[in-house]
Amino acid sequence: MEEERILTTSDRAAISYRLWRPGPPRRLLVLVHGMGSNMTRWSELLHHTTLKDDWDILRLDLRGHGRSMYRGRLGMEVWCRDIAEIMEREGYGKAVVAGHSLGALIALWFAHLYPARTDGLILVEPSFPQAMRGSAHVLRRYRWLVALATLIIRGLSALRLRRRGFEYRSLWEWDKRARKDLLNQGAREEMVKLYTSPWVDLKYNPLDNYAQDMLQVLRPRPRLATITCPVLTLLSADTEYTDRDETDKILARLPNNETEVLHATHWIMTETPEEARAAIEAWCEKMFEKK
Repeated sequence: MEEERILTTSDRAAISYRLWRPGPPRRLLVLVHGMGSNMTRWSELLHHTTLKDDWDILRLDLRGHGRSMYRGRLGMEVWCRDIAEIMEREGYGKAVVAGHSLGALIALWFAHLYPARTDGLILVEPSFPQAMRGSAHVLRRYRWLVALATLIIRGLSALRLRRRGFEYRSLWEWDKRARKDLLNQGAREEMVKLYTSPWVDLKYNPLDNYAQDMLQVLRPRPRLATITCPVLTLLSADTEYTDRDETDKILARLPNNETEVLHATHWIMTETPEEARAAIEAWCEKMFEKK
């Protein structure tokens, strides 16, 4: 019941997405992946979730990622417009938008830019730049330098000084191997190194697009007090990449947010998929009862 489709956008980009819809349109859940990722980040959730009984589920490769390859300008407004165009094409007025990491920030921007189209948000480990620690915090301080480097990389790409052809990886297969070979063996640090390595991600993503992803992660967030729809936030108890107190302060600015903390580092859908799925299903059932 899930069909793969292509949207040719108003600016002629080809966006690949998959839609689970067994009949006429119902309530819609949109699933947005993170930096250097693709729609298979949500394959496991889609396979197991009971939401399919009552919800249509849409997941996409963001422009510049996976099968939506594009070598032009990327950013929050562009990604959100693509989602809105897909919804328009498929006949949906509103959606609950869920995202992981960068995808969670995109979900916030979607609610900011398209409030009338947003029923609710599910933020899985949102990466707020103000809460970043370690090397990410350093990058935030020197965002101007990241912006300059991105312009140079994009310029070289425009001159065709770029790699072509990227393998499409299955994040679900990656997750299954990580649990079997690393997490179940007590090697969580090795798993974290694998999943956070830019060198690994660049095997599957163009450098110019990856740099633009990073620049958007470091971008100031929209004004959260204006986002009044219901929000579920899933956070990791053991994260080393963000300051939990600062994250809580930021989330407190959302008027209608609920937070659940799971025993993960950052990769909630990898480390605690059952718990994350249960939390999402329970929240959706509570907030959006059958009509």
